[in-house]
Amino acid sequence: MRRVTLRAVGALLRPTARAMRWVPFISATGFGLVVVAVPSGTTVPLGTDVLTNLLRASALCGGLGLAFLFDDPTARSIETVPISRVLRHAIRVGIMVPAVGTWWAALLLIASTGAEDGLGRSLPLRGVTLEASAIFAIAFGLAAVGVRAARDGIASTIAAPGLLILAAVMTLLPSRTGLFVDAHDPAWASAQHRWALVLAAAVVGTLLASREPSACGQRCARRRPRRGRATAPAAPSPAASVRPRRTRS
Repeated sequence: MRRVTLRAVGALLRPTARAMRWVPFISATGFGLVVVAVPSGTTVPLGTDVLTNLLRASALCGGLGLAFLFDDPTARSIETVPISRVLRHAIRVGIMVPAVGTWWAALLLIASTGAEDGLGRSLPLRGVTLEASAIFAIAFGLAAVGVRAARDGIASTIAAPGLLILAAVMTLLPSRTGLFVDAHDPAWASAQHRWALVLAAAVVGTLLASREPSACGQRCARRRPRRGRATAPAAPSPAASVRPRRTRS
């Protein structure tokens, strides 16, 4: 097992933070902030279900932004460093968590204070936070798969569309097994249990996708001949085709 000191991990924090793509993340989270701030700032009274759905839409925007923070064009060139891919991904997640946590706390504050007629107190902040955490974990898992599958290390080309497709599938689930349930629905408690299972599965999937690819698999893929192509016999060299002349004595 490789031993990595805390000094080595600390030395990777600054270069990793500089290499991460912050512009798409700031754009996505900024749009998610507008989604909640603009309706909450108007004088139109918004119900609990409307504010909950606005927070869900903002969480999806945050998940899309997180997918871009996993883009690592140097992933293929640093496979031989003495730090595992799991630890490199953990460093990125450790850098993301404070930024995402601050952004989400600001969203909850805006939604709760902007609600009129005391509706902010009835918002299911814990339940929506659980849903957002599951969405963020799904984004992490898809990004880890993207880093593993993409040759150029650009995980967002796989993670961002995959997250949108999964979100669309979640909205189409029937009410008995649905995830996006209204807070006043009797199925809210069971939906929260399903969200907890989704969060746990996403965390496990992220850890599995962050493992290093086996060296044997890489060597076998390089040596494995392509099917359907027969090897042509080697052509004789011109020197071998010339016969020596015999001299008469």
